[in-house]
Parts: sequence; C-alpha cells; structure tokens
Amino acid sequence: MLLEWIEQYENRDDVFSKKSHLTFYHNFTGKKLMHTTNTKLKANLS
Repeated sequence: MLLEWIEQYENRDDVFSKKSHLTFYHNFTGKKLMHTTNTKLKANLS
C-alpha cells in the first residue's frame, strides 16, 4: 500500500504530491536549492 502511494507521487493531487511540493518551492521567496539526483557528494579534502 505504501509503495503504491509512493509510486503515484508524480500523478497524485494531494498535499504530498510532486505538484504540491513544486508549488511550495516556486512560491517560497527565500534562498533555495533543488536536488534533482540522489547521489553523494565527494568530500572536499583540501
């Protein structure tokens, strides 16, 4: 049941949907950063 709900993220129209998250993001006027991948950043060793 949870996996189905997660799979529907891009198509749902509730407050936890992609549509809702993007609306919140675009309406936020403060400093923001959008992560679009799930990769680890390499530590700066210098």
